Amino acid sequence: MSMRENIVLSKMKTDFYDKLIEEKGFSNLVEEIRRKSLASYPRKKFWTVNNIVYRNGIYRVDLLKDFLDNGDAKTQDEWAEYSRKEKQKNGFYVGDFPLYHSLFSSIHKIKDDAKKEEVRVFLERKFREKWLTTLTRIKYSSFGEIDEIVHNYNMSEEYSFFDYFLGQSGLIKNLENRINFMVLLGTNDLQEINSIYKWITGRDTHLFRKDSMKTLNKKISKKIPSHLNYNERVTRIGFYSGLANLDFDGGKFGKNPALGIRAIPTTTVPVLYSYS
Repeated sequence: MSMRENIVLSKMKTDFYDKLIEEKGFSNLVEEIRRKSLASYPRKKFWTVNNIVYRNGIYRVDLLKDFLDNGDAKTQDEWAEYSRKEKQKNGFYVGDFPLYHSLFSSIHKIKDDAKKEEVRVFLERKFREKWLTTLTRIKYSSFGEIDEIVHNYNMSEEYSFFDYFLGQSGLIKNLENRINFMVLLGTNDLQEINSIYKWITGRDTHLFRKDSMKTLNKKISKKIPSHLNYNERVTRIGFYSGLANLDFDGGKFGKNPALGIRAIPTTTVPVLYSYS
């Protein structure tokens, strides 16, 4: 095909989509594309929640009604690879901790919706069954220096925050040295954080993390520059010792299942749908 033919074809495509937007309106066109995309997952059952505030945008998030990839357990690196492939085909994938937390928070705030309890029961059951992997990773500095919190680990959308995170584990409402939860979950409201996971499980929220430099990898030589010395840990969600647990100390070689989600940028009103 010649350059002129390519230019003409490109112009025809642009005119075609401009006409569709003019005829249907942008929001209606997005919804039509979404309905057609459901055909990609004819046997997948999922809920859809609108108005999810995540990072600097508002999203519509689909949540699978079962473990992702038929409950297969993978390392975080394997889940990142799986998620990259699935995102390219508009599939379900693993999210980072802030996205999951924002989803749980939005569902918690929905009032008078018959599907809300259905979702809560599902989440509690999955929390109790297995540790659930997220694509958030903590890189603890081996010399007590500032730590790195990596979200969307190994994804094209990866982003990081740097903050001190080392300290005692415990109930988040009783932690002596306060954590900057904004870099972990996107909020610093400890009462709200506790209430969300207590709503899901009926129990207070506990946090696991590295408690001291002594628990970090002792084999790392002090001759290596400090910015290269990290003890990398995976962030997981689960139910342990009778408590809801936010685990920021999971082994990076450990294999766990995950909750499947799919986030789509939008600006719609908060509604909870069920596709089954």
